[in-house]
Amino acid sequence: MASENMMLIHDPDLLERGERVLANRHFITMGHPVDPEERRRFLTGAPIEVADNVWIGAGATILPGVTIGRDAVVAAGAVVADDVPERSLVAGPKAAVLRRW
Repeated sequence: MASENMMLIHDPDLLERGERVLANRHFITMGHPVDPEERRRFLTGAPIEVADNVWIGAGATILPGVTIGRDAVVAAGAVVADDVPERSLVAGPKAAVLRRW
């Protein structure tokens, strides 16, 4: 019951998805340093973990190293750079927890 539409994954081995995950979003597992000299030499990366029963809204972007907890909701357009606690709603251009249940 998971949608694979519009997913950007630089390394599929770095994405771990649970059961009943609805995702029509961007999962970015690779990045680069900000310093111009360093970014020419290498990429950085970290796994993304998405637990069971997670809803990720349209256009959300999940950045490297993020874990999304069970039963969480990520609002449309959110940019998730930090872990999302289980049973919570996150939203915003720098996603923040708005509600927990």
